[in-house]
Amino acid sequence: MRIKNKVVSKSKNFGLLLFVLISFQLKAQTDQELVNGYRNVIIQSDSLLKIGKISNFNKEEVISLARKLDSQYPLQYLSNSLKYLNQKKYNESAFLYFLGKIRKKELDKSNGFNNYDGVGGDADNFINEVVVTYLASDGDNYKDILKKVITYYERNSYTYLKNNKSEKPSEELNEYKKIIDRIESEPEKSKQDLKEFRDDMATKIKEYFFQQ
Repeated sequence: MRIKNKVVSKSKNFGLLLFVLISFQLKAQTDQELVNGYRNVIIQSDSLLKIGKISNFNKEEVISLARKLDSQYPLQYLSNSLKYLNQKKYNESAFLYFLGKIRKKELDKSNGFNNYDGVGGDADNFINEVVVTYLASDGDNYKDILKKVITYYERNSYTYLKNNKSEKPSEELNEYKKIIDRIESEPEKSKQDLKEFRDDMATKIKEYFFQQ
């Protein structure tokens, strides 16, 4: 964990303590759990796509959880996203993951340094690969999840920073909006691009993980 030499408030020290505790939880993922995570997303997305349930999303539960997480250190979004991923609830996992990326940027901008990497970064990469592989199965579902994240973000403040001013992390929001715009303005091309990405990921996952 690389943290610049800064004087931090008690609340920030508490945040760093949470970083250590949650990072330990994230690191507790075993190799087999990681293998299962990659395997399951291919099997589950294929299955749900066939029966028309690829967009299933427990909105009430996830929004309620997100409101609780808004008063906590941003690594909590990652931790809870991982829990949903392990339960094969990929849309819920994706929602918290993408929202957490924005909240982390808010915290970064409020105190001027990167608040977690290392273990958090490893879990971030794993969740990103799994949820984007799932979302690539259906472009309409992908854009709908991102729209839900943007709508939630615009309506709910990050209360963890109630005593700090924070700039809006426009780069993250703009990236989400670009993906939505591309899917809507070029539906056939984006569908093909997503299919190629998912097929490539599925090939790699089956090659490396289905033999274990």
